[in-house]
Order: sequence, then structure tokens, then C-alpha cells
Amino acid sequence: MQNDHDLWSGCISGAWYEPEFIGDFKELGFKNLKFAERSSEPWKVIEDIEFRTVTLVGNI
Repeated sequence: MQNDHDLWSGCISGAWYEPEFIGDFKELGFKNLKFAERSSEPWKVIEDIEFRTVTLVGNI
């Protein structure tokens, strides 16, 4: 997927894997992280991978 320019421009091939998304923000010093919003249905499914919209909140 990372070689597909259409998926890059659609923010799909550069998307974070959910556990890494949280972990990366923890490494940056954020605390009390939680999803304020997380779509219940996938926005898109490509090669059996579900893409969802999320809003992550926390504090430093």
C-alpha cells in the first residue's frame, strides 16, 4: 500500500496502526490518553484492513 500514490494522498497508506498511534503519543509525553471519538464502522476497508476515524485526547 505504501507504493500506491492514491492511498498516500488519501491518508491511508500512511495511517497509524491503532496501538502504535497511542504508544507514539505516550512516548512524546502525553498522559491520560483516551479516544474521545472512534467510528464504530470502518471508513474504508482495503485488503481486510479496517480504517477508522478517531479523535485522541490527553494531556502533557
